[in-house]
Amino acid sequence: MDTDGEQMTDNDSPDDIINPNDFKSIDVQVMMINETSHTGVMKGQRMFGEEQQKAASAYVKFLEFIDKGMIIEVPHPSCGKGHTLCLDIQVCGIKNEIHFEVTARVMEIENLDEGRDRIKVTLLTYDELFWNAFKSVFQNRQQEVTEFFFAAKGTEKP
Repeated sequence: MDTDGEQMTDNDSPDDIINPNDFKSIDVQVMMINETSHTGVMKGQRMFGEEQQKAASAYVKFLEFIDKGMIIEVPHPSCGKGHTLCLDIQVCGIKNEIHFEVTARVMEIENLDEGRDRIKVTLLTYDELFWNAFKSVFQNRQQEVTEFFFAAKGTEKP
């Protein structure tokens, strides 16, 4: 029992230095509709107009934030430079999940191995409140990781 008289589980020991919950990943699910070519990638399927096709590589992966946009990885070919994309973004694995849509323009495409492309997109329309909440999830996570490493090393943050 803990100091409040509540039953403790194996994962709740106050003596634990490492909390397993600290290592749970943030799950970012992205569905994409290419408004220019009328194709899409969602839930393990590639869409070509009305036609849908299951594919192992049919997913969109969020990679990083850039100024006024982001970099994502998509199946090749999913878009061209200048294409307009509608991205449905859902962030799971956090206390208050986030779900929102953005419209973006493809600025750069880098062809990767294994039938994938890395694309840089600039946001055209988006809800600033949700976009900032999305960015803060990763900023907060980075702060937690930094604090953990300093605590593990027994040093103070600069």
